[in-house]
Formats: sequence, structure tokens, C-alpha cells
Amino acid sequence: MGFTLEYNRRIYKNQNEDVIIFVNKLGSNNVWDTETHLRPREWYLEMIGTEAEYWQRIGSRLESVEGGMIQRAVGWTDYKYFNALEYIKLYRSKLRNALPLEEFTKDFSVSYSYRVHADNCSDDLKNAFDYYNIEVNSEGFYSDIRYFTNTEDLLIWLKYFPTYSWGENSKCILYIHPRKTGL
Repeated sequence: MGFTLEYNRRIYKNQNEDVIIFVNKLGSNNVWDTETHLRPREWYLEMIGTEAEYWQRIGSRLESVEGGMIQRAVGWTDYKYFNALEYIKLYRSKLRNALPLEEFTKDFSVSYSYRVHADNCSDDLKNAFDYYNIEVNSEGFYSDIRYFTNTEDLLIWLKYFPTYSWGENSKCILYIHPRKTGL
């Protein structure tokens, strides 16, 4: 059975400290790229929310940390076990040294892919589609890929749209990719 490796993490917060973006670079210990012989890793959005929600997310991950299902990557091929105290200290330090929120879209390209059937939309979601002048296609879906170049637009969008949703009549996902190597 495999476990998750944490390679890197970045925390962004605004000046009022009421919005936090938390992203992780993750991989798996038992997956190897056949050409490079390295473990593949990707950046994932862990959460966008308040400081209380940030600590709830860290708390929910502690069970996996203590159970050995989340471990810290060391170099290209090694890893070490976290314990709960180390994990909390790491994320306390990351929050204390958080980057400005505006840097998020400078560090990552952000796109949002959605396909939502018009008959399954809530009134709030329909109003959001109307606000952004998004029309229903010939198949009866709101469908497109949206790209964000600044964090403020992204946060406004995410007030209305989920970061991830997957069902028979709706598929929504937020993708992030580093703009720079070495992140």
C-alpha cells in the first residue's frame, strides 16, 4: 500500500489575513516515471478559506500523518516520517511566513474547467453564469475553460463556483501549474 509524499507547500494570505490559499506539491511513494525514474509530483490546491479553515484542514490531515499515510519527501528518492508535532510546527511556520496573496497567480497559472447541465444548476449558480455572460451551449450545458491572471478575479469566481465537483451532470475542477521551475 502506498502513501503520499509532500514535496513542497506554499501558503498565501491577504493583508487582512482573512483569506488563505494553501497549495501542496504531492506525489506517491509507489509511482515512478518509466523514463526519468523519478517519482512524478503535482501541485494541488488544498484549500481557499480562513485561518480557522486552514487549521481544520491541517487537523484533518493529522490522522494520515500519524498513520504514516503522509510523509515528507527528502531529496529525489528518500522520505522521512512526520509526527503530529513536527507537522503542526511546519505549518505554523508556513502560515507565519505566508506569501502575499497577490503572488499566487504570479507563481501559478490557474485555469478552471467546468461543464454543468443547465437543468441541474442552483439559482445562485445560474446567476453567476449570467453575471459572467456565460451561455448554455447546444447540448444544454454551461461549458468552458477559464484562465485567471490575477488572484482577485480568481477569488471572486470561487465565491460562486466549487474548486472541485464531479457528477453525472456537472464537472468542475480548478487546475494549478507552476509558472517557474523549482517551486
